Amino acid sequence: MAAKIVILDIETTSLEGDAGVLVGVGLMSDAGRGEYLEARRTSEEKSLLSKLSKRLESFDVLVTWNGRSFDIPFLTTRLMKHGLDPRSILRKSHID
Repeated sequence: MAAKIVILDIETTSLEGDAGVLVGVGLMSDAGRGEYLEARRTSEEKSLLSKLSKRLESFDVLVTWNGRSFDIPFLTTRLMKHGLDPRSILRKSHID
């Protein structure tokens, strides 16, 4: 069975995960299906992170641009801040 691949890009209010919040996530599957998840208010960030974690469960490989130094550390920090498990992201094979 072929690995399921997803391309991920995040939009944030800061370059630092401990100072900013996640406001949007763009996903594109290897099947060509695009999806944008967003938080219109900072109070919606935890829900956005939870949806993202659940959505990523169906993929094997994560593809990012500058993700190892920005997207993944930022998401990990925000997930942990909200008491959510970052393993949905950290366990993925990753192409950056």
